[in-house]
Amino acid sequence: MIDRNNPIPLYLQLKEYIRELIFTGKYADDDQIPTELEWMERFDLGRATVRSALLELEREGIIYKRRGIGTFVSRKKSSSAFIPLISLTYPLKAMGLETESSIIESKLIFPKEDLLNEMHCTIPSDKRYMQRIRSVNKHRIAIEHTYLSTEVFDKLKDSDLSGSLAALLIEQADIELEKIDQTIVTRMPTPKEAECLHLSVSQNVLELTRWIYEKGKTEPFSYVKFIMVGSLPNVVVGYKSK
Repeated sequence: MIDRNNPIPLYLQLKEYIRELIFTGKYADDDQIPTELEWMERFDLGRATVRSALLELEREGIIYKRRGIGTFVSRKKSSSAFIPLISLTYPLKAMGLETESSIIESKLIFPKEDLLNEMHCTIPSDKRYMQRIRSVNKHRIAIEHTYLSTEVFDKLKDSDLSGSLAALLIEQADIELEKIDQTIVTRMPTPKEAECLHLSVSQNVLELTRWIYEKGKTEPFSYVKFIMVGSLPNVVVGYKSK
């Protein structure tokens, strides 16, 4: 529901409310959802707020518009339900925080045996490696190391890679996910990581490692390692929700 005392912007609250209705089955594929006016009247919201919420959902491919008729639910891929679980952008945006991603390095590599073992791959092949710095409110919160199969990367190479790679993989690369393996450990940062994230070497970081499998495939097409600051609130002091 909409809570005006919640610091999360109203348009994001409405967006998540509608998204939940769709993904819990309240509205099925190709069902028409309420009009802008109906959402405005239901929650006493302004037109700009409602339009912003619906535009976000349309951009994510969750709804579509038929000119002169109304707004409808897109045919959902089962993989879309994975997005909140594997996207760093998703939970931060739900908190009203805008993320920034800077691509530090992008290159083609041929992993050696030790890296192949880390990636849970047994078949040697070229991989695309990317290193990104993730920031909130100009504060660095994570170093992201991503390894993708070249086949998958080729589907994304013309896309904007500064946003959520998870959403791109599912919505634009049209990949049907089957399984995600993930581990999270707390550890001390390396000197290089501490310098990059502006931490002292005595501050803990979270190391999140993730393997993502496409349906019908035995080896992961994506291997990601996040090195994240251990305390997000400390880096978003001064942020004002929209």
